[in-house]
Amino acid sequence: MSIQAGFLCALVYVLVYAIDYYFLSWQCLIRPIVVAPLTGLVLGDLGTGIVMGASLEAIFMGISAVGGSIPSDCLSGAIIAVAYAILVGGDGAVETGLALAMTIGTIIQEGMNVHFKRTPAERNEKVTELLFKVGLTADFASRFPHELSGGQRQRIGIARALAMEPDFIVCDEPIAALDVSIQAQVINLMIDLQQEMGLTYLFISHDLSMVRHISDRIGVMYLGSLVELSPTAPLYEKPLHPYTQALFSAIPDVHRGKKEQRIRLKGEIPSPINPPSGCKFSSRCPYAQDRCHEEAPALQELEKDHFVACHLAAQL
Repeated sequence: MSIQAGFLCALVYVLVYAIDYYFLSWQCLIRPIVVAPLTGLVLGDLGTGIVMGASLEAIFMGISAVGGSIPSDCLSGAIIAVAYAILVGGDGAVETGLALAMTIGTIIQEGMNVHFKRTPAERNEKVTELLFKVGLTADFASRFPHELSGGQRQRIGIARALAMEPDFIVCDEPIAALDVSIQAQVINLMIDLQQEMGLTYLFISHDLSMVRHISDRIGVMYLGSLVELSPTAPLYEKPLHPYTQALFSAIPDVHRGKKEQRIRLKGEIPSPINPPSGCKFSSRCPYAQDRCHEEAPALQELEKDHFVACHLAAQL
């Protein structure tokens, strides 16, 4: 290799790390949300509130591309809240939220440097405290992201969120890229931290079994719209919306009787840019009638604390 080629390769290498340091660190920088004297917050036009202090007040789930991340985008950008909101994880790429050229200690300190007035010694002490809180040792502060496993990276993401001392945390697919055993460890850690610190989570996931394990209340979305909202137990015992029924029928169950067949939806998922008129699910719903194609259903309380957006839910 010539001297010129070697110099060019070195220059490209330096540029890659410089871009990684600048963009990945600042685009993921935790930012404060507008503080208001209210006890609840509104998810855009989703028509429901989250009660601060509940363990996992709402979880939005559905198949991929149904708009599950819309609430997190709404909440992390413009929201009425009582504290801070932080986005944790994202779309199965745990390491993308961590700047590869920065040490773990520097990554955790980023938010504190912007929003809190602390001395370097105080920041280092806080980093050590947070590392212990998420089950890691103090020596991790001097390591780099590429030296960590997927589960350890996610713990760092949680520590970085906790550094902002939040009351409310948005978790968009925080365990999607992890092995099942590591998923359980991270979820148990989040539950322990919630009980210890009184946190509220908005947990967005496609994993139906994990959603059932961790949530107090569940919201089901289709094409960016909330179609059902209910406390966890009633939703799994008696789903009211045809889309929720189809989702739950796909969960493997060795105790399911032969008569309980899986509900297979026909057709393709419509484009979110050009959804069907009326109910967005009408083009795939096996029960759809003329009214469903013409009039969008409103979210209504069909049973106590159990809301559904379906014209025919009471008859099914």
